[in-house]
Amino acid sequence: MTLSDTSKWQNSFLRQLNNILLKGFLIHVNSNRFWWIGSADRKKKFVLQTFNGTKDHYLLFDGFDGQEPKDAVSVDFAKKFDGRLKLAGQECSLPTFLEFEAFVKDDQCPLRTGSNFLILNKNKWHTSIGPTLFSHNGLSLIQDFSVDDNYPLMRVARILTSDVLPFFILYEKGYEFFSTSNYSALNLFNWASIFPDLDARPVRQPKLDTATCTERDKGIWELWGLDLNLLKKMGVRSRDPELDVRTKNIAIDFGTSSTVVAIAETDGSKRLLRIGAQDYLSAPNAADYENPTVLEFIDFTAFLRKWQNYAYRPQLDWNHTRCAHEALHDFRNNESDPAACASTLTKLKQWAIREATDSPVYITDRAAGLEYQLPPLTLRTPVKGTPLQVDITDPFDPIELYAWYLGMIINWRGNGIHLNYYMTFPVAYPQLVKDKILASFKRGLQRSFPEPFTRSPSFNDFWVEERAAEPAAFAACALRTYQIQPSKAGTAYAVFDFGGGTTDFDFGFYRTPTEDELDQEYEAVLEHFAPAGDKFLGGENLLENMAYIVFQENLAQCREKRIAFTQPMDAQPFVGYELLLDKTQAASTNTMLLIERLRPMWEQGEYTNSTGVEKLNLINKDGIKTPCELKIPKEKLADYLRNRIGNGIKEFLVAMKLAFSEKIPKIIHVLLAGNACRTKWVMDFFRQVGRVDN
Repeated sequence: MTLSDTSKWQNSFLRQLNNILLKGFLIHVNSNRFWWIGSADRKKKFVLQTFNGTKDHYLLFDGFDGQEPKDAVSVDFAKKFDGRLKLAGQECSLPTFLEFEAFVKDDQCPLRTGSNFLILNKNKWHTSIGPTLFSHNGLSLIQDFSVDDNYPLMRVARILTSDVLPFFILYEKGYEFFSTSNYSALNLFNWASIFPDLDARPVRQPKLDTATCTERDKGIWELWGLDLNLLKKMGVRSRDPELDVRTKNIAIDFGTSSTVVAIAETDGSKRLLRIGAQDYLSAPNAADYENPTVLEFIDFTAFLRKWQNYAYRPQLDWNHTRCAHEALHDFRNNESDPAACASTLTKLKQWAIREATDSPVYITDRAAGLEYQLPPLTLRTPVKGTPLQVDITDPFDPIELYAWYLGMIINWRGNGIHLNYYMTFPVAYPQLVKDKILASFKRGLQRSFPEPFTRSPSFNDFWVEERAAEPAAFAACALRTYQIQPSKAGTAYAVFDFGGGTTDFDFGFYRTPTEDELDQEYEAVLEHFAPAGDKFLGGENLLENMAYIVFQENLAQCREKRIAFTQPMDAQPFVGYELLLDKTQAASTNTMLLIERLRPMWEQGEYTNSTGVEKLNLINKDGIKTPCELKIPKEKLADYLRNRIGNGIKEFLVAMKLAFSEKIPKIIHVLLAGNACRTKWVMDFFRQVGRVDN
């Protein structure tokens, strides 16, 4: 299969190479006004004119191998010329009068002969508006002619300056570019500069080394299926992605604040992955593997252009959009900057549960201040075994993008291609919401595959499925970690899973297997039942409510300076809210700015600003940064946290009593899950209840 096969040279990866090559290509080709394009023996097949009075396309003319044209055609025939013939594989036509004039009058034109603007010793040629005479006075239309008069005909093809793929085809067929002045050959395609950044550019993975690109037992997935002769000219090797398929299971805990990805190795061991690290060569620590569920948009337009044009492994630029650790690092180090807040999306999972009637979510990029309103998440489940198609009508789905980033690390060349994915979900999430998130992950993870893999037999084996509720999955790991032993009657346990977005409850017994279960090689059995939860008791939701309380304490200043803010999904409006509660990007940014100032009180258990005042540059209703000094009602915030968390724990204890109502066990191992359980606000309550396992 070759590039000139229409179905192949339109391949999206080749179109991406077009974009990567374009900058270097333009520098090289625009250094001359004319180029010969010919075969290796220097036979001149075509003339490329790089400057012809336009900036959007080049002109490719017949070269006649440098000889005089032997054939002439009638005016009647020329009028019927419809471009069905091809010139270097491109649709062609007669040149316009102005195109031919610019071609002939250029003193560097390689087909000019003599002093009177002769082209290959001919002074009469067909153009699109009729036969034309070249003389020392310039060009003019021939007025007195017969439809049977014969003149030579030159074809011209117009090649967009943004598209180097037609030159790929010529390059594949053995044509060379050489100077019209000194005949020196020029390699327009600097392949060595393309491939090393294939992984580094979009996700900051290590650059590809020479061995990966050139050694027999290695090679590049994306080039699989290309013509071997072309690969040889490029000096690279392709690799069949089927050879790197892995049967290991991948577990993804998609959280509100952070996401954890684990790979089960074939030897039974497990390892975690870190996503979006600033430096993958640095020594990791435990926090590295809690990957922030955060996206950052620097140039949204540039990102979306590639995202909506290339289904598989789009060559995104980390300088346009990034995720996880580096995105959160940028956000936290610029938390006083409204532009940094507006360009950072921290509520992917909360966005997923929003309905069309809820307050919209906005992002604003930093490059141009482009404001984009996220549509509600819709169910777009891929068809199993069918390659994805994307276009500009696709709604932007940030969960799909985040899943793509995860997939690009999971399916990195050093890891292989993974097909089996398990996900966990909060208990309180409706099934439709879980189905939507699963569909987004199916799309995003699949898009991390190299495109040639979609034609592989193993592509049909790709799946993403829900395996267990988050608290049950936690119990399965925590009971063994804490060395809590199963018993024949069943060791009772209860999980209080307090995360960033929700709190889930789960109850059950951890028992030894029956004889039948032993025959099936079960080591222990987890019987869980009566799951419940609170879909608004989450760390990020608490922070949003804390900011809401602070704004209400400063209503007079907000009215005076026309500062709007947002209403949490589980909060009630206040009297006179009409001009202060808003659904704009500015209101969302104001809330985010204040949340970051209040975060230490929630996470560390105390408010340390001795002045009790937070100085912030908030955005007023005209979009102008406005200095504000907000008084922080520390005791009211502390009371809110104690009451809200206390009510959540009471709900948990009531649910636990109901779950074990048939027979209350003497001992129930309470397992605290989620980062929010580490806060003093939660631990203080459970210490009053009794011993807990955290």
